[in-house]
Amino acid sequence: MEPPFVRMRHPNAVAVEMRTFATRSFGFFSRADVFVALFLEETETLKRAVAAGTDLYKTHCDKVRLFVSKLTGTDVDGVTDVEQLVTDRR
Repeated sequence: MEPPFVRMRHPNAVAVEMRTFATRSFGFFSRADVFVALFLEETETLKRAVAAGTDLYKTHCDKVRLFVSKLTGTDVDGVTDVEQLVTDRR
């Protein structure tokens, strides 16, 4: 999927979605090249839920926000463009 990482819109900007063809992972970046995945959902499940009127994206974003609210500010990068957080450094 292009791009593979997408920061959610305000007020869920701290949450990042990592996209593959079959799955979506919801989590956050703690710093460059460190994605913390908290929840995994099959893409088809998300599509069916949206079609049925249930917003699982919001549900997962709310859970990420709740988790992140318990961390310190230095544990989470909730503002940097994800394109800059994913690098080729090793």
